[in-house]
Amino acid sequence: MEALQLRKSLTTFDSFHRTSGHRSLGASLSGRSAAFLVSLLALTASGKAQKTSCPDSIVTNGTFATGLVPGSMPSGSVANWSLLTASPQVVTDTCSGAPGAIQMWGNNVVGESIQQTLSMPIVGGQTYRVSLCYRWLDNSNPVLPKFVKFRVCASSTSPSAYPPTASYDVIGVTPTTSSTAWIYYSFPDWKAPQNATHLTINPENGSVVNDGNFVSWGQVDDICVRHVPCPGGIVANGDMSSGLVPGSMPSGSLANWSLLTASPQVVTDTCSGAPGAIQMWGNNVVGESVQQQLLTPIVKGRKYRITVCYRWLDNNNPVLPKQVQFRLCASGAAPSTYPPTSSYDVIGVTPMTTLTTWTSYTFADWTAPNNASYLTLNPENGLSTNHGDYVSWGQVDDICIREVRFCPGTVVANGELSTGLVPGSMPSGSVANWSLLTASPQVVTDTCSGAAGAIQMWGNNVVGESVQQQLLTPIVKGRKYRITVCYRWLDNNNPVLPKQVQFRLCASGAAPSTYPPTSSYDVIGVTPMTTLTTWTSYTFPVWTAPNDANYLTINPENGLNTNHGDYVSWGQVDDICVQDIARAATATPYGCGCRLNQVASAPILGRSMTLTVSGIPSDSPVGFQFLGDVLATGLPLDKIGMHGCWLYATSIFTLPFAVTGSTTEIEVPLPNDANLMGLVVGMQGLALSPSSNAFGLVASNGVELRLGQ
Repeated sequence: MEALQLRKSLTTFDSFHRTSGHRSLGASLSGRSAAFLVSLLALTASGKAQKTSCPDSIVTNGTFATGLVPGSMPSGSVANWSLLTASPQVVTDTCSGAPGAIQMWGNNVVGESIQQTLSMPIVGGQTYRVSLCYRWLDNSNPVLPKFVKFRVCASSTSPSAYPPTASYDVIGVTPTTSSTAWIYYSFPDWKAPQNATHLTINPENGSVVNDGNFVSWGQVDDICVRHVPCPGGIVANGDMSSGLVPGSMPSGSLANWSLLTASPQVVTDTCSGAPGAIQMWGNNVVGESVQQQLLTPIVKGRKYRITVCYRWLDNNNPVLPKQVQFRLCASGAAPSTYPPTSSYDVIGVTPMTTLTTWTSYTFADWTAPNNASYLTLNPENGLSTNHGDYVSWGQVDDICIREVRFCPGTVVANGELSTGLVPGSMPSGSVANWSLLTASPQVVTDTCSGAAGAIQMWGNNVVGESVQQQLLTPIVKGRKYRITVCYRWLDNNNPVLPKQVQFRLCASGAAPSTYPPTSSYDVIGVTPMTTLTTWTSYTFPVWTAPNDANYLTINPENGLNTNHGDYVSWGQVDDICVQDIARAATATPYGCGCRLNQVASAPILGRSMTLTVSGIPSDSPVGFQFLGDVLATGLPLDKIGMHGCWLYATSIFTLPFAVTGSTTEIEVPLPNDANLMGLVVGMQGLALSPSSNAFGLVASNGVELRLGQ
């Protein structure tokens, strides 16, 4: 029945599409687009798992369906929620599913708001995915503003005032809507700046007038806050929550993990998020350990950021050492012995802890020395005696390994200035891929962001220090590039010197030999002047290369043309990024959905892209993705009964997906085909929903995908 309904819908949709002056849904794409579709279909047929994005929400009763007593709070009530300010109304309206929603009025300084003590605290430094459903409420008062948006905040103590205030961490503010139809919205993944135990929600409209004629009404429903253990990670089930069967391995088990040595214990303890952790004993020569074949292999030469959460376990044995640390290793082949051995690459060892409370630790960014397909974890304590009285117990959770993609599609090698770092004046001081051009620039451990490493130089417009690099990939005449640098003025406590600096970036076809700029260089740009000792990140206007170039040069300036040491400025530069726009993978939302909202991770060739579709109605059994050319302005679909919906992709091919919840994630493997580099396609999610409109379909916004690195 569902397949028949889908087929009928697509047939009608196809007919309307063609009569509107566009090609048929099944029309053949040409060239690279067709090749992409063929490759994509072949990969998708392999059956990548699809999953709901909010099975473990830390919000209780986010649908407002439990304990529903309609009316103004506090006489009106709903389980787990309470009023924060004024008297929000509990109503039986619903975005999807069972009846229940909250109705409120407000602007940016006054209004109604609600709060909840979360079922599990938000942990500072962890990432969370937050979504909700909302709409403007027309109460037939012509004076009031006809639009609304909602603010979601977190706080570590019970809130007491109308948000926002300085004591709240703002998770996000939804886009403004003037529609009385429900809209699902997923905020960008949010990294919590600190711990929090309470959630607050309030309506706003941009007005700061404390007057009843300047407030807006709205309704909110389906609040979802889910811990995202490791966005883009290559470790499967890193939060140890899937397939949890407590007990000693192998009878105790956990999806994607297996014992390597002895019998590690699967437990329901957790660092953050859903229950699940691994408990092990060991020292530096003997013990328990676990292993996993990674989702995506580690690639030699690439940089990775690794985080774990761990703690010492006190098992009330006074003989045992009261400290523990954990070692992480990578290997190309399936491991077989207690790590570490010479056949493993050591990612790192955590600091020693004596705490029974959880500690989250991020290793220094690690550049893989070899390809690797397996990960191993084991506890240690610094002791090398093979005896049960010399081992320590510990627990580990939330294993996250992500490739650090500082600058997708960059033509610059080691733009973070972190690899091969030897502090000092060049040439004795050095950093991989960079060399001095003039004088003796200094390699330092200061950093704008990320791993340690920066270049320190002095100069003005006619004399000074400078660095150069032969680019990873040559700059090509006529191509467009996006260039970003991070820089700051350096105060060396010399009152004579100018207190400002800027940096010039140039490209050249041949190896440079003089202090830039000269007539043989193409000037990419000069940063704004800064007098700040704090780092400033600056992105130049998109630059079209006037000539081919193989080299990049960087030098400090200050606007002065006097060749004298009293007229030079000092500065530091870091994070040099020169992106070939055609090679950088990007996913850009456009347009506005009717009920559905869609976002996508970067479409990197050779990897999986995640499409997240939210706002799926409860009566929707199946959805599908339209894939083809971008239709930026959209095509209105009111004429076929999809009121308020727009078509955002043409030359469409359809990819069905199973609906697993109101928010569903779809893993889409992308072909590793360099011929598809720079290809731009549009994607739009749709879902069957007989109750939503006459046509029985709801649609998302569009997402423009640029395939790349």
